[in-house]
Amino acid sequence: MAESFDLLQVDVGLTEKGETEYMKVLESVYMYINNLKKEGIKDYVFEELKYKNQMDFNNQRKLGALETAVDLSRKMNFNHNETDIMEINRKPFLFETINKDDILNRLNLMKADNMYAIFHSKNHKKIKDLKPSLFQTEKWYTKSFMVEVLSNETIKNLNAVQKPAEIKMGYPPQNKFMP
Repeated sequence: MAESFDLLQVDVGLTEKGETEYMKVLESVYMYINNLKKEGIKDYVFEELKYKNQMDFNNQRKLGALETAVDLSRKMNFNHNETDIMEINRKPFLFETINKDDILNRLNLMKADNMYAIFHSKNHKKIKDLKPSLFQTEKWYTKSFMVEVLSNETIKNLNAVQKPAEIKMGYPPQNKFMP
């Protein structure tokens, strides 16, 4: 298996009520992740992504000379395998084979133990005004932030949360417009 680094980023826009119940939102994210682990890997999702990426490659925006040079140099900076240079433009779009074991291994790494959740809110200013001692200041941009460490029980609950039978959650249906 090739060396790699994966970062899962989930951005969720919250309503005012959602901000007050952000732990329920986090629980829903883990409920979905745990449900995907339970359902396993679906071949049709891979086939749809493969087809979509081929279309994206065939229809990508044409760049000017300077943009092309910058784009290629950026890609080459992160490409340490000389045999991949010939495929440097096509590689981000390639979905040639599916490795279900690798996907499941990565999916199984998605645990609350490995999570770093960032919660942005304009309401944090009000909290900072009331309790400035809760906040730290970031070194370079001098932005205020606070850190909340989740309890072991909360982490355990997030790792184990399952969707109730009445909630419909999981893979989308197969796209009938994909060949």
